[in-house]
Amino acid sequence: MLSQTPLSQRLAHQLGYAGLVPFYLLAGLHWSDRLMLQQLASQGFLLYAAMILAFLSGTLWGSAKDLDETQKPIRLLFSNALVVAGFMALLIAPPVLAGAILLLCHAILLQFEIRHAKKNGWYLRLRLKLTALSGPSYLIWAAAMYTGSVQISAAVT
Repeated sequence: MLSQTPLSQRLAHQLGYAGLVPFYLLAGLHWSDRLMLQQLASQGFLLYAAMILAFLSGTLWGSAKDLDETQKPIRLLFSNALVVAGFMALLIAPPVLAGAILLLCHAILLQFEIRHAKKNGWYLRLRLKLTALSGPSYLIWAAAMYTGSVQISAAVT
């Protein structure tokens, strides 16, 4: 029952689902007829996706302290590699490719978490749902990029 769920778990669910709103809001705003909103939405979408990737990668960093010494380096290096890949995509890739790389990084991160989880609890179920629900926003955003009048050359210009 929901009422018996610990407050921290309920809060994690609420924050997780609330975190989907910017993905869809920014993807949808790109369809605006206002050029400034299109540009803001295009750049904002990629930046938000990168920030969420960094946040989720940080959870791997934080969980490394609970591992034995042989497993810590892999987790630390992996979490950093994903953030660097996302950053490099923002820096040098065309926007739609950067979006695809960020989506791939999110999927790889989820797969890593599933493989290395000690148990399949509520957190992994939530992560799976949130990642699956955020995926279509990338398609909406990419479609808007191809059909809209805005073509940005880099996400952070």
